[in-house]
Amino acid sequence: MILTVYIPRAGSYAAQVIAAGSAIVGSPSGNGDTIRIDFEGNLYGAVNGSFDDCLARAAGRHVERYPTCARLTVNPNDVIAVGSYDSTRSYLLVDEPGLLEAYRAAAGATRG
Repeated sequence: MILTVYIPRAGSYAAQVIAAGSAIVGSPSGNGDTIRIDFEGNLYGAVNGSFDDCLARAAGRHVERYPTCARLTVNPNDVIAVGSYDSTRSYLLVDEPGLLEAYRAAAGATRG
C-alpha cells in the first residue's frame, strides 16, 4: 500500500500531540475531508530507533488498522505531505527533502 508521509504543520494540533521527529504516515479518511495518520516516535525504545524503522512501524499499524494511541484523524491543513512510503516494499520516496530534514533536525533527530 502506498501511504503519504507527513510532517505536522507548526502550531497545529498534530504538532502539539505528536513527539517531535516522529515518523508519520497517513491516508484520506471519511469523505476525504480528513486524514487518518499513524505515527511512531520510539519514545520508549521499542524499535531500533532509526527513522526508517519508525516509518515501517507506523505504516504497519496504519495498513493493519492495529489498535493504538499513536493514531489521529486530522484536518489536511494540520499536516504537510513530504513524500510517500510503499509499505509492501518498505520504500520511502521523499518529495520534499528540505522540509523533512528540517523537521527531523529541529527535533534533534539523529536517527538514520
